[in-house]
Amino acid sequence: MIRILFLVIFIYSFLISKELKEVSLQLPWKYQFQFAGYILAKEKGFYQDINLDVKLKQWDENVDVIDSLTNNKIEYAVLRPTSMIDISKGKELVYLATIFQSSPLVLVTDRSSGISSLSDLKNKRIMTSGDLGSDVSLLSMIFSHGIKLEDLLIQTPSFNTQDLLDKKTDLIASYISNEPFTLKELGGNPIVFNPKDYGFDFYSDILTTSKKYLHNEENEVRKFREASLKGWEYAFSNINESVEIIYNKYNPQKKSKEALIYEANELKKLAYHNTNELGKMEAEKLEKIYNIYKLLGLAKNNITFNNLIFENLTTASSLNSEEKSYIEKKQPLKMCINSNWLPFEKMENDNKYKGMAADYYAILEKNLSTKFELIKTTSQNEVLDFIKNDKCDFQSLTINTHNIEDGLKLTSTIFKVPLVVATRLDVPFINKLEDLKNQKIAIAKNYVNIEYFRNKYPSLNIVEVENTQEGLKQLKAGKVYGYIGTLYSVSYKIQTEYFNDLKIAGKTNDELEFTIGVKDNNEILFNILQKVVNNITPLEKKELTDKWASTIYEKGVDYTLLWQIITPFILIFLFGVFFYTKLKLLNSRLSDQKKFINTILDIQPNMIFIVNDKEPVFANRFFLDFFDCKNLKEFQKKHSCLAQTFIEEELYFHLGKIVDNNSWIENILRLKSEKRIVSILHPNTSITKVFNVSIVELEDEQYLISLTDISDTILKQIQLENKSTHDKLTGAYNREYFETHYKLIINEYIKEDNLVFLSILDIDFFKKVNDTYGHDVGDKVLKQFVNVIQKSSRKDDLLIRWGGEEFLLLTKVKSIDNAKKVLENIKNAISEASFEGVKHITCSIGSTNYNENEKIEESFKRADDALYEAKNNGRNQVQIK
Repeated sequence: MIRILFLVIFIYSFLISKELKEVSLQLPWKYQFQFAGYILAKEKGFYQDINLDVKLKQWDENVDVIDSLTNNKIEYAVLRPTSMIDISKGKELVYLATIFQSSPLVLVTDRSSGISSLSDLKNKRIMTSGDLGSDVSLLSMIFSHGIKLEDLLIQTPSFNTQDLLDKKTDLIASYISNEPFTLKELGGNPIVFNPKDYGFDFYSDILTTSKKYLHNEENEVRKFREASLKGWEYAFSNINESVEIIYNKYNPQKKSKEALIYEANELKKLAYHNTNELGKMEAEKLEKIYNIYKLLGLAKNNITFNNLIFENLTTASSLNSEEKSYIEKKQPLKMCINSNWLPFEKMENDNKYKGMAADYYAILEKNLSTKFELIKTTSQNEVLDFIKNDKCDFQSLTINTHNIEDGLKLTSTIFKVPLVVATRLDVPFINKLEDLKNQKIAIAKNYVNIEYFRNKYPSLNIVEVENTQEGLKQLKAGKVYGYIGTLYSVSYKIQTEYFNDLKIAGKTNDELEFTIGVKDNNEILFNILQKVVNNITPLEKKELTDKWASTIYEKGVDYTLLWQIITPFILIFLFGVFFYTKLKLLNSRLSDQKKFINTILDIQPNMIFIVNDKEPVFANRFFLDFFDCKNLKEFQKKHSCLAQTFIEEELYFHLGKIVDNNSWIENILRLKSEKRIVSILHPNTSITKVFNVSIVELEDEQYLISLTDISDTILKQIQLENKSTHDKLTGAYNREYFETHYKLIINEYIKEDNLVFLSILDIDFFKKVNDTYGHDVGDKVLKQFVNVIQKSSRKDDLLIRWGGEEFLLLTKVKSIDNAKKVLENIKNAISEASFEGVKHITCSIGSTNYNENEKIEESFKRADDALYEAKNNGRNQVQIK
């Protein structure tokens, strides 16, 4: 009987194993932790769960990996980004995920070599393949510092770190996760030169398949990608267990456990470098890397970078028949929302959905041609319960804390929100969180990964609170020193509830990632939502977040904050100036370096423009992208001069402010640095952007101009000025504003031979309104009164609340008759309007024209006399004196 049982088990196991499809994954080196994710996916059965028997293949110098992929000899491979060179030559490959956001490839030397900087590398021996196709990030870094290939003594690699100590070489090309540790074990003192520290931040270890295989096996490729990333998540979350498996079963290099643990921790940093999303790939970064290959002459043809990435390819296609059928049968899709979470989302009393999520899902509804039924919830636990019991199909906004509760499967990020620090008004600007040692900092436990913050900032005394409201309430009461929350939710609360008590005093380097949470076993809906999420363009995402990006950093004009924002870009700018100046000094000897200098300038996050006394000679990629131009010539066809793009606004510099025959550059240089501000209309979004202008004079009468986007900072400043210049109740300008600005206003109004009329408007019998109906109703009447005037007056008319129920109106007209018509129209609009609580009110208006060069008090006296006449003659009328 036992024999029969064993036989049945054997046959069953054999049949199960036969069902698994065998596929190959080619690795670029021998087994080590560098491939732990794939090893763990195999060992833990993640591949078997999707009916795949994955054969891991170690590096073999005789195998042409890309040829094997495109000819179906292997199904999957781990490649470097230099495979884009092959793609540019016609190889049809698809990138599934990049495991390392930053390349582990570095140069290592020992301190005893005397090499302390890249400038010391001339005539030094380097053990590297010497193949630009494999070590291009290293050579880019070296080349950017004036060292050419002919300045180096390239040696065939021995893969023996001891050679550094035995003085057989000066430097070796290696992985940051391997050789530095080995050198320390040998008694050395490693110095590491990392390309990412010099602006050459490359992807590495890209999981790849061929387009042909993807076309035939899309479902398998998707599952293989997911299983592989699941293996990587497991490996990084269980390093000791993973090391034990690799040490015992996958260790041809005989690495010690200590070396494998060191490798694991270093690679984990690279996998999550500047992101919380494992495997993330961006077309923009691929393009920047590829541009360096082109500058080196390794590639010539253009590539459509969006078509390289698996998620972009699969989402660009329409829904398949199964997904379309699901949408048709499930209409409407039930979406759990947070009923009170502005500015992210809220359900108003009239069942109107508003907030960032509302704008986002309006696009998704349009793209899916469907409707979402909104299900109100008040907590994450309630969301999970609703989804579990099929009251909801998915959650609108799920924060990816990387320890999300069971039951949800998360899409890729729909938008990110930076985290900021709120404090009381008397706290100075916070430069970095590490400065807040032992201070009590509140964090909302349901929205932020508390353990992440505790590990990253061990010096903080973190206090857990339920939400932003509780955190800010404790902050106002002085129970905590600060509150860490999202930029938008914190700024919204401060503007609506805590404007006179709290402020945003600094920002962190962290962000919250918002995703869509789908019931974990609803694979079809997850795929549908993933597709539409990936179809939202970067521009659409930016417009959505920009719309809600209004915030307050400091009360008053805070140039400290402005410089905090500008300084990093100025440093980058000066860095570019240094290389450009060096280029001019070296002349023709460094013609190759000029390409690299342009590359450095191209990757800067601000607009850089170089002009001589006749024409522009250089514009970086950021500049050309902003103006939607392919090259400098196209920009010159649209604009003969950069300054022509500056909008004529009083607050900023523009061509109308040039006071002599000198150039705009010479004129703007006369201003203080904080006043060198211009505004430009973005040609695609029609959004006005504000820039700080930095200018450095180069040789040969050339200028390097850098424009740093400070739109958000200026917006905050304008909001603050708005608070100080407008009446809090009605929104009209206040008396203080008029008294300090009337000369500028009148001078502007009298241009083009206009007449300026100053009118006083007084609500008739307003005291009776307050006495009869109460001050609450009186306040509503004042607000509606202003609203009626603004709707019935003209764009250039200026309304000021003078005091109580008395208002001042400045108008510019061509004649007295014209002024009479404007004021009569306003008087009639008020008498015809229905006011909440009191039905109808009237107003009396006294007006006069301003005589040039007279004192404003004289004009005001005549208007007041005219108002007195209007009241004596029965009220509800216009008198002009």
